[in-house]
Amino acid sequence: MTAVDDEPVLRFEATRGSLRWFWVMALLTVALLVAAVVLLNPHCAIAAILPGLIAIALFFASRAEGAIALAADRITLNDDPEYVIPYVDIEGLRVDGKAADLSTSPGFSSSVEVEHKKGTLRIPLGGGDRADAVLGWLKARIPVSGSRTVHGSLEPYLNEQLRDFGPERVFSYSTAVGLRRGKPMRSTGRLIAGAMLGTSILWIGLGIVLSDGLEPRDREIYDAWTAWGTTLLITGLLTYFATFSQGRGGRRQAARKLKNASLVISPLGLAMAQGDLQGHVPWDELRDVNLRLKPPRMQLASSQNSSRIELRMAGAVAEIYDIYDRPLSLIRDRIVAYWKG
Repeated sequence: MTAVDDEPVLRFEATRGSLRWFWVMALLTVALLVAAVVLLNPHCAIAAILPGLIAIALFFASRAEGAIALAADRITLNDDPEYVIPYVDIEGLRVDGKAADLSTSPGFSSSVEVEHKKGTLRIPLGGGDRADAVLGWLKARIPVSGSRTVHGSLEPYLNEQLRDFGPERVFSYSTAVGLRRGKPMRSTGRLIAGAMLGTSILWIGLGIVLSDGLEPRDREIYDAWTAWGTTLLITGLLTYFATFSQGRGGRRQAARKLKNASLVISPLGLAMAQGDLQGHVPWDELRDVNLRLKPPRMQLASSQNSSRIELRMAGAVAEIYDIYDRPLSLIRDRIVAYWKG
């Protein structure tokens, strides 16, 4: 940590993500191309298309964002005045794609994703324990409360609590702006799916073009490329669409469906309006609070496999989904602080 113009700043050069699998695919591509030349076998060259395009996808997926500066009230990238993220705009924090639990150490991590109102900033860490420093810094600076604009049914309650207890003791949250609008975050899975789709088109095209005019016996191997290309096309499409039901894509679907979801936390209890789930829970009726965090590959919108907060009461369970304008663990911490009093 250094001081710049008397302002505390945490600075580091973001490193490129792991290129291990890029090198595996790149070396496999080179080996197939060498075999094609040595053996005068065009099929080795055709086969090299898939690992070659996957290597390109992995290279771009592991790109470094640049020089990151975490200042007292904002994040900047490459000291660019046009790229500034005020801490008040941060809506979510994730470690290696999984919602961050800010009360525990993430340990060895490769990246922290900062979700804000206009998109996502990925901070590659290159492994190690730098995630502790980044998350600790952010936790100390992200405002605990979110938006004061809440679902219409909660407005009277929020105003009443603000009047009785003051803004320092009342916390409100609404659906994250960054999830309701903007484009889905580019993911490694989506890039690899694109590589598969590109390969399938080339395999189908080459199979058709190169088999034209050949004897039936010689056409068989090229017809096989067409068949493999068709299979890969279907697999690539399934992989591509699957990425929209995972991680941020699944949360985006839930946020759009529950675009007016809101929470109000006060000394008296928790009030929520989340789709069909609406009501107020006094703290003495709460029996347990659990934070359930799921890896991105298991994230499904509004389901038991989503990251969520579970509120257990006598004979009932209410769930707070990971769609709000503050990190889920900060909301959990605020609930627990009032509940345990």
